[in-house]
Amino acid sequence: TGQTYTIRITVTPNVDLPENHLFIATVSYGDAQKTTFVDTRSMVTVPGSEQVEFTHAVPAGVTGDFTVKAFVWENYPSAGTFASLVKEGEVTYALGK
Repeated sequence: TGQTYTIRITVTPNVDLPENHLFIATVSYGDAQKTTFVDTRSMVTVPGSEQVEFTHAVPAGVTGDFTVKAFVWENYPSAGTFASLVKEGEVTYALGK
């Protein structure tokens, strides 16, 4: 506990991502989601990519591994049905490694 991680995610889509697409990342410990990062992004055209970076402070008393999931959606929930633009990505890290 007390550690802060910088999380960098690179999205390399196989389709063009429109202006104002929505990047969402979550950090979870088991079933408990502790952090949600949301950002509206600029257009990305194939074969380009975008890198997103944010920090995550490990909550007090938490042990074990944490999982980072990343999503790219076409729009905000208020705009209607979600439209996923790329397949969800996920990676799990062991604390202190």
